[in-house]
Amino acid sequence: MLGDDEIRKIFTLLTGRTELPDALVARHRNFADAAALGLHLMRTDTFRQRIAAQDSRALSAPVDMDRPVTVFQHIPKAGGTSLHATLAAALDQPLFPERRNGLGNWPAATLAQGRFFSGHFDSATLALIPGRAVRVVTMLRDPAARLMSLYRYLRSIQPGAARKQKRNMNLVRLARAHDAAAFFAHPALAAHPSIDNAQTRQLAGALGLKSWESHPAPDGAQPLAQDSTALPRAIAHLEAIAGVALLEHPTTVLPLFDALGLEPPPRACARLACARLSPISLPRSMRSMTATATLTEIRLLN
Repeated sequence: MLGDDEIRKIFTLLTGRTELPDALVARHRNFADAAALGLHLMRTDTFRQRIAAQDSRALSAPVDMDRPVTVFQHIPKAGGTSLHATLAAALDQPLFPERRNGLGNWPAATLAQGRFFSGHFDSATLALIPGRAVRVVTMLRDPAARLMSLYRYLRSIQPGAARKQKRNMNLVRLARAHDAAAFFAHPALAAHPSIDNAQTRQLAGALGLKSWESHPAPDGAQPLAQDSTALPRAIAHLEAIAGVALLEHPTTVLPLFDALGLEPPPRACARLACARLSPISLPRSMRSMTATATLTEIRLLN
């Protein structure tokens, strides 16, 4: 359940409304998370009218191709929410509204006005952001730990509440209907972009999904192990961007701010739980059941 302050912030970000009646806030507490509420608001007429006005202004606004642009390529369930919040505090720039993998749905003139992007973008769509000073950072996570976090998150969502949010619930239903072993062994997930070597996929190119929770997988999706070019492409992307952090290694986080030319906000380390973070230990059974789905990711991290 969302907190009232979080609801107010999301409304302000997406609709521009700063004064919300308590009754309106109360009606939005049952959304599963911030992304679900954001998706709901982006379907409203208020949001569409606001974006239309922004697009109109963007078309007539001069484009500064040398403006500094910061992009956080957020890998789902890789600990990126705290890093997003800390980057936002350090940048003090308006956040571009797209938080899912939908940059291709925005006019180039609107993208050209953005200075801070943070979302579940794949590497293919990052090329759509205009500018000569675009700096990208990301955070990776132990592959098996990321999958277990993803599975637990899916099972935590109540289908009744999520249906009201008009989300694709197929992956949630699949997780709630199976234990972890059966879920990861399910044939329908053998090539799912969010399950099968997902970190490598997101870094290597196009995912084919706007939302990582969507299911089934895109038509024609194949297990990533069949694509011998995926791992080299993902490595090339990591070598080209400004910085990479590893969730299990907190000393890799603060250098991201140096790479972006930013001063970490006060207490940034505490916000990112640097002092408490340690490598995650998972049972051998979990590593075994996810071996195929994490094969290229293990090579990527090594």
